[in-house]
Amino acid sequence: MRIFLSIIILIFNLQSWTNADDIRDFQIEGMSIGDSLLNFYSESVIESNKPIYYDNNEFSTFELFPVDDSDTYDGIQVIYLTNDKKYKIYSISGVITCVKSFTICENYWRKILPDLKNSFEKSTYVNDRGEYSAQQDKTGKSKVTQINFEFNSGDRITLEKVKWSKKMNFIDTVKVNIDTNKFVNWLNTKAYN
Repeated sequence: MRIFLSIIILIFNLQSWTNADDIRDFQIEGMSIGDSLLNFYSESVIESNKPIYYDNNEFSTFELFPVDDSDTYDGIQVIYLTNDKKYKIYSISGVITCVKSFTICENYWRKILPDLKNSFEKSTYVNDRGEYSAQQDKTGKSKVTQINFEFNSGDRITLEKVKWSKKMNFIDTVKVNIDTNKFVNWLNTKAYN
């Protein structure tokens, strides 16, 4: 029942995006690009939920699992500039975990993707990256499938599913990401250098 309810809520949330003219109009758990993360969480909560995923520390990640009072996502990830005391949001991700089976991720993917395509296919460049090996798994056995809806500004909305190898001991996920051009450029050029 939780899966069905989450899919319905997610679809209704995505349908409201069709009227948005700017990536800052989109929301995940009430947060938008450009908002201060301090409007939602205290600095102590932000700093105590700060995993390190990147080699370069220009940006930092705030990650919260589970998200209180969310019927849609199991967790969120928010990216901000490390030295920004206002914690301005440059990227937001809503994360759905698929603990019992990767089939759960595949079902979410099949439900979310058509709605994203209907909402953004005409106003964005669709970059279907297909399946590729996750950078974090040096064995190449963990797989990412990703579709980006890229705006003229370089901002993007991404649907991503990740099936981790047993060696990695991570939970499989489906994510909806809202990313600014600045974060995307850093991610592609500096994050892992």
